[in-house]
Amino acid sequence: MEKEKMNIAKYSWDKSQYTGLQKLATTSITPTNATNCPSYPEIINFRENNAIYNNAKDSLHGSGLALRYKFKKGKTYIIKFWHSKVNSYNMDDGLPAIQTFPKLQVGLANDSNFPTTCSNFVNQSSLNIPYSNVPDVAGQNRNTKSNAGFTVNSSSRTITLLADECYDYLWFNVLPVAGSYHVDMGISYLEITELAQSFSFSKSGDFNDPNGSTFKVVYNGFIVDHPFEWTTTGNLIISGSNVGNSVQVKVVDQGIPNGKVMASIPGCGLFSEQTFEPCKNSTSINGPSSMIYNSSVTLNGSYDPNYTYSWEVNGLPTGSTVSSLTAQSLTIQLPQKSINDPDTGYFTAYLTITGPCGQSLPVAHIVNYSRFAGGGDGDTGPE
Repeated sequence: MEKEKMNIAKYSWDKSQYTGLQKLATTSITPTNATNCPSYPEIINFRENNAIYNNAKDSLHGSGLALRYKFKKGKTYIIKFWHSKVNSYNMDDGLPAIQTFPKLQVGLANDSNFPTTCSNFVNQSSLNIPYSNVPDVAGQNRNTKSNAGFTVNSSSRTITLLADECYDYLWFNVLPVAGSYHVDMGISYLEITELAQSFSFSKSGDFNDPNGSTFKVVYNGFIVDHPFEWTTTGNLIISGSNVGNSVQVKVVDQGIPNGKVMASIPGCGLFSEQTFEPCKNSTSINGPSSMIYNSSVTLNGSYDPNYTYSWEVNGLPTGSTVSSLTAQSLTIQLPQKSINDPDTGYFTAYLTITGPCGQSLPVAHIVNYSRFAGGGDGDTGPE
């Protein structure tokens, strides 16, 4: 998808001020190490709008930006931005328009991935890091060979990178091409989105077993073999080491679990957590919302063996029966309609649970009855 051409010719071009580029990308950066070591990026805090100055005309190449951002191992990131570039070589020198532009890469990096020996450029493909070559901006980027200004094309780019380790930087790196140029690249409206991943825990054993429950991190059904740092809250405590690919967790005084189990990687953040709560504020009832005389319905409550359940039914027509009453369900049988029974009506079933934190508010489920068939899904809600 190409963005409409942005004409910024009305802004005067002053190489020392980068006036036109500032209008396009908000901020202009000349890497401090570019003169002596062009391949080393300028390191800055993360921000939405940035620019890179790249010069082959004066025998400089490379250069780039490394924006501080915490990338977590195992996470997938969507990186979106608008990419633009302008060759101002002929504007400075009055030469014919030159359509020579270096290439752009974007990758995840740590300090150890940046060049340790000076060179004019570095290729991220040789560094064993997650990276992608950014597609070139389509169309011609040209100027009017005068101080009147130039026209810039911008294109939206979306890059997907998977962090195989924890990384501290998003690195925009420039690869030179043959020819003379100095090019200003705009990186605008930069967004980084961490995709929700299916990290979870596998749990074996009971909290009140001698060694407690054993937790492991699972990703898409597979155990993650990594030395995580484990922490707990509430009345959950770690039995043994808190570092490893698994952890054993017990409950203080063999009580009811109430807290969190969390797995993290130092410097990279939280990977997965699970919460255990002893108290429930409510439950729910599922079942039909309509029936006819001389038929039966079964209502089901969400069930947890750690709680006691209490049912109550109000408004039943005379001759109705309630059977199969359990903690999970009950069945209601309506009689055959008599001459004194109304053609239509309704009754209400109530369900209350009682647990370690006392009794919940009851939830209600209304069932309409009539001489003729009706249907629908039941609704539940507080009384």
